[in-house]
Amino acid sequence: MTTLEQVLTVVNQLSEIDKLRLVQQLIAEMDLTKLSRSQPSKISSFGVLAKLGKAPSKSEINQTRQEMYANLGENL
Repeated sequence: MTTLEQVLTVVNQLSEIDKLRLVQQLIAEMDLTKLSRSQPSKISSFGVLAKLGKAPSKSEINQTRQEMYANLGENL
């Protein structure tokens, strides 16, 4: 089986014009319309959690942490 490195070694031996012809032929053989359609479209996730309401403030988060860890270790 031919590896990419082997192909590149042969391609690097070509003249500049032959390299250009090779690229043109490869592009012609590829169906670029199928290639571009096969990639999933990127959908923004901006606002995906908006339905959950306003995010808690830093002070609310700190207060909740203090409440959670206040009794930590008392039952040990």
